[in-house]
Amino acid sequence: KVHTKYASRMAVGQLLEYRYKSNHKAILEIVLGDEPSPEEKSFVKSIGIHLSYWDNAAKTFKTHKT
Repeated sequence: KVHTKYASRMAVGQLLEYRYKSNHKAILEIVLGDEPSPEEKSFVKSIGIHLSYWDNAAKTFKTHKT
C-alpha cells in the first residue's frame, strides 16, 4: 500500500524532529487509517516508534508497541 508507506515515512520524519527539538523523552506513535505492510510495521518498530492502525474488519484500532 503506497499510501501507508508514504504516510509512515512522513510521520517518522515529523516525530523524530519533534523529539529532537521539543521533547527528548517523548513516546512516539504513528496512527494510520489502514493496516501497513509487514515491512512497514517492522521498520517503525525497529526505530522505537509505536504504531496503531484501523482494522476495518474488527472495526477497531490495533496497536503495535516497540
